[in-house]
Amino acid sequence: MKLKKLTLVLVGIALASSQMADAQQVVRENKGRFPRHELRWSEPAATQFTETEVRHFLSFDGALYDPDKEFLPYYFHREQLPAGMNSGSAQLLNPQYAPATAPEIQVINNFGRSFITPEAEVITRIDVERKVPHIAVMIYPLRINAATGQIEKLVSFDLQIQASYSSERSMRSRSYATTSVLASGTWFKIGVTNTGIHRINKTLLTSIGVDVDNIDPRNIRIYGNGQGQLPFSNNAPHYDDLHEYAIMVQGESDGVFDANDAVLFYGVSPNTWKYNSTDSTFAHQVHNYSDTTYYFINVDLGPGKRIAAQASSSLPATHTVNTFNDYQYHESDSKNLIKSGREWYGEEFNIINNYSFSFTFPNIVSTSRVNVKVDMVSRYETVHNYTVTAQNTTQVIAINGAQTQCYYCCYALAGKADFDFLPAGPVVSVNVARQLNASPAPLGYLNWIEVNVRRQLRMSGNQMSFRDVESVGVGNVGQFTLSGVSPNVVVWDVTDLENVFLQQGNLSGNDFTWTQATDTLREYIAFDGSSYFTPVAHGEVSNQNLHAMEPAEFIIITHPSFMAQAQELALLHEQHDSLTYVIVTPQQIYNEFSAGAQDVTAIRDFIRMLYDRADSPDEMPRYVLLFGDGSYDNKRRLPNNTNMIPTFQNRNSLCFTESYVADEFYCLLDDSGEWDTGSDIGAMDVSIGRFPVGSVSEAQNMVNKVRQYITKTPPNTSPAACLADGCNKGGEWQSWITFIGDDEDSNIHMSQSDQLAAIVDTTYHAYNIEKIYLDAYQQEQTPGGERYPQVNEAFDKRMEKGCLILNYTGHGGEVGLAHERILEVGQINAWDNKCNMPLFVTATCEFSRFDDPGRVSAGEYVLLNPNGGGIGLLTTVRLVYSTPNFILNRNFYFVAFEPENGEQPHIGDIYRKTKVLSGYSTNNRNFTLLGDPALKLNYPTYNVATTHINNVPVGANADTIRALSRVTIKGMVTDSLGNKINNYNGVLYPTVFDKVTTVTTLQNDPPISAFTFKTQRNVIYKGKVNVVNGDFEFTFVVPRDIQFQFGAGRISYFAENGVFDAAGAYENIVVGGSDPNAPADGTGPQVRLFLNDSNFVAGGMTDASPKLFAMIFDSSGVNTVGNGIGHDILAVLDEETDNAVVLNDYYQANLNSYQSGTILYPYSKLSEGPHTLSLKVWDVYNNSSTAKTDFVVSSSATLALAHVLNYPNPFTTNTSFYFEHNQACSEFNVTIQVFTVSGKLVKTINEPVHTNGYRSPGITWDGRDDYGDPIGRGTYIYKVFVRSADGQTAEQYEKLVILN
Repeated sequence: MKLKKLTLVLVGIALASSQMADAQQVVRENKGRFPRHELRWSEPAATQFTETEVRHFLSFDGALYDPDKEFLPYYFHREQLPAGMNSGSAQLLNPQYAPATAPEIQVINNFGRSFITPEAEVITRIDVERKVPHIAVMIYPLRINAATGQIEKLVSFDLQIQASYSSERSMRSRSYATTSVLASGTWFKIGVTNTGIHRINKTLLTSIGVDVDNIDPRNIRIYGNGQGQLPFSNNAPHYDDLHEYAIMVQGESDGVFDANDAVLFYGVSPNTWKYNSTDSTFAHQVHNYSDTTYYFINVDLGPGKRIAAQASSSLPATHTVNTFNDYQYHESDSKNLIKSGREWYGEEFNIINNYSFSFTFPNIVSTSRVNVKVDMVSRYETVHNYTVTAQNTTQVIAINGAQTQCYYCCYALAGKADFDFLPAGPVVSVNVARQLNASPAPLGYLNWIEVNVRRQLRMSGNQMSFRDVESVGVGNVGQFTLSGVSPNVVVWDVTDLENVFLQQGNLSGNDFTWTQATDTLREYIAFDGSSYFTPVAHGEVSNQNLHAMEPAEFIIITHPSFMAQAQELALLHEQHDSLTYVIVTPQQIYNEFSAGAQDVTAIRDFIRMLYDRADSPDEMPRYVLLFGDGSYDNKRRLPNNTNMIPTFQNRNSLCFTESYVADEFYCLLDDSGEWDTGSDIGAMDVSIGRFPVGSVSEAQNMVNKVRQYITKTPPNTSPAACLADGCNKGGEWQSWITFIGDDEDSNIHMSQSDQLAAIVDTTYHAYNIEKIYLDAYQQEQTPGGERYPQVNEAFDKRMEKGCLILNYTGHGGEVGLAHERILEVGQINAWDNKCNMPLFVTATCEFSRFDDPGRVSAGEYVLLNPNGGGIGLLTTVRLVYSTPNFILNRNFYFVAFEPENGEQPHIGDIYRKTKVLSGYSTNNRNFTLLGDPALKLNYPTYNVATTHINNVPVGANADTIRALSRVTIKGMVTDSLGNKINNYNGVLYPTVFDKVTTVTTLQNDPPISAFTFKTQRNVIYKGKVNVVNGDFEFTFVVPRDIQFQFGAGRISYFAENGVFDAAGAYENIVVGGSDPNAPADGTGPQVRLFLNDSNFVAGGMTDASPKLFAMIFDSSGVNTVGNGIGHDILAVLDEETDNAVVLNDYYQANLNSYQSGTILYPYSKLSEGPHTLSLKVWDVYNNSSTAKTDFVVSSSATLALAHVLNYPNPFTTNTSFYFEHNQACSEFNVTIQVFTVSGKLVKTINEPVHTNGYRSPGITWDGRDDYGDPIGRGTYIYKVFVRSADGQTAEQYEKLVILN
């Protein structure tokens, strides 16, 4: 690549001269050599959604896509700004363009042409990552050539970054209370749903737990925190902790709260109004997370804040106010059309064609225009109309047609009405009607109606709120005249919610007049005391003090039901990872950051407080875990809702590819963006994950899985089946990464999987790669559609064997993966792999849509499986596109294995860095982390190096191993610098691979062409050897079945000692040819075949899930190459040779031996009754042997005994009792009673028994009775009684003979 200069111009300010303008002083210019940016364009990429729906996208290497520009691609560049800089700009230099191809032009004409400008558009944004500013540059690499009118694409350019300092971009400094007011005193909570004057009487205080008879009412205090939903933007003002509100306590002067005493306060609805100066109307905002505003009452912290009188101003009035602005809205949030986004809709235009609504405004000003706004959505193929009629004025809402048969398009489109008219009376009636009555008719939904009017400032009702926009202005003073008042009417100035004032003025007849400055909009309420709103009692609140928390690395936000499990997990990470932690509940956060109301921003503000308080990167929070399920319904509107910890849903609730749920919202802690579209979101500052658990048992299962994953156990060298059920059967699975690629879509998914595999294969050599590409397997036609049963089997087999990461690329959904259903929920729930759980990375659609209460997604099942599944998922929660998926997936591998400060990353670090590298698109936001972000993958601590091959030191020249040659490998365990770890003692698992082979897929879906890929999967030798003081040595004989042509082989290593793992690979070795001096061998292996363990005898009993257990010996070694020429290790059940199982991967050499080994393979769901089993094994010379056995399956649901016997029988001095059973790997309490033939009990033996298989070990008896005396010669009856650990019992009688 040609190198060109990239100029970095650093612009700052002289701190000593504050008068100098920002970005005016260029303090230095650094020039360095950077690669010229080149865009490698490829043919438009196709994404297929259904059999008929395909969408094409412009494509170049690294392209991201902008949903706001119809998914035009853009090039993304991001870099850290120099110290002291927080702003900047970017400019293209020396751009080179090429004509767009015909297919590219076709894509552009379909999508995005209107957004293409005469020159490539360059947009810069400043984002801050962990308090460090970066500049992000987005380049839209298309232009319309002004001279030719042709569309051209950018192919190369230089990029000039100009960095600067801007005081406007300096991060807002927030102040936080050091102690919450809730830290001391006694607190009670009430809630209100309406705006107005609320009254608290003695009865209500008593109901929430206040000892009213023993309080001084002068000490009553009420606290709150702002009004309405907190702003999403970090730049906007945010209240901190609870603030005391001014209140009125009637009858407090005597120090006793009597029966007629009461507290009056101004309470507000959670739904708010905001003035829009553009069209001079007020707009409402419904709180997305709470229908209640909460207030906190305290009675023991001393005298409270009271409403003070506010005198009428003596300033001369500039405006006379005798009318005011009023408003009402209708919004019924009952339906979420796509189960995503925070917009909910109400009345449905389906059976009903029109709806009418009435809004009453007493004393409406007939000469002022009424404004009506209507917002709605509709679903129909073509343009269609709705009419909005109010006061004989009609406006048509024309709504464009939605592509109703399109899987990825918007479900419905929006339309609005906005019109004015003069009112005819106090009632404003609004009718919304559907105009097209075709069949099928449009399906519409009303969102909301807003009505803005002017009213006479005349008292109406017992409470009346008012405000006047027309009197507002700099230097303005308004003279307010409220008419129609009685002597009982009181006016409060409620502009400042914390400091409500009793407005004083002049009462003349029925008019009350006062004057106040109206520089800003003033809000008032008048009431006559005849009727008040009554708050809802919520009870006592425990003391808490989140504001006193010190910064911590690990923050767990847990539903209260899971507090014990959260504490257990936190302690686990404290002990294992030395992480400091805090544990809080959402309600505790709400109490201090949103006055008790559920609000996602409150959770983020809490995290930000700990983030802001950190004085260094080491003190910043690193990981946040949301311990509880979430829902797209944050208000509990749905039955069986799962809203345990709320979710951030963006505003879009209509378009499948533009709507998202993003837990990362909680960890965007610096100042930028509104966080509603993909493009305006900053960089994640803290990693976040979620346990989508809904019960205590699920919560405990998750903690157990994390504990299981991080717990190291000494390596096991025993082949016993039950030991293999524990997690000490060898950790070499951690050196495997599996890539699964879907077929179809012009092979894009297999191609992308192969590119990802190449990143690992060429960069991180210690890892082995398995490729499961669908088109490489035979597709079958079934009544349910096309299927790949061999892929299902391969998927399950890999899960059984385990891998560090399992990466899927392709189609998927909430119930599984691929159109051919290669993974379904039943499969997931059947997995039993708790010892080797992978991290799932799924570049597919909706696989883990955790926020749908109506369905548990397949991805959730993967995580929640108590017996295994995955340890976590970096996964998709909505509809996504394949090309940006690939970019994010590729970025994952750029960071997954890269240490930081000498430490391998935790899963959360990988997730955060992947997101940051992948830009700001909506597609990016739809990837989430389900799992523990503080968990670290089981990376090896040390390396394994090869030192000698056949006693020759390894060097620059590749060593050659030939068929039938005897090979000895020596090596050592080293640190990262290559120094031997002299005190490392453990077990090494070497795997020697034959050469790379080329596979051409089967072209199951013509006309899509076959796909070709390379894989290295044939195993020459797989062993187990001791590592002693850091050194190891092993020997094996190369099988005859290797490919004879010469090529590069591979030796993979994994070592463990119960504390530290080590891994490595050696690839400078040639495999091929044949050893002409190899000794002759014409004898097949010795094969001994059992079920579960070597105590099994032919014809014995098993349960429905026995394990084939074989012990094998051959002087030359066992052939496991598996290159498809008929020399595989094969097991055949019930003589069904067509269903033979290849067991090459299940062969494990014995410790320090290449000549002997074992096979352990699990069967499942076998039918009851007799079965036969045969096993054929080949040695490396291709000599074979076959062993056979038979057995009887008895369901393990009920304990059963068979073949109860004693041996020898007859006996003289001692005998042993045996029995077979159907519950392997079990603990039993066994009682043996010996009787005479007349029924007299002479001996009782009680003994605990543990069985690995289905045959008990012997229980020995010396022929003496319970008193130690020999019993006489003769025949006796004995009973064997067996009780299992779960209380099941079985018994059987037999005879024995004594020959004394």
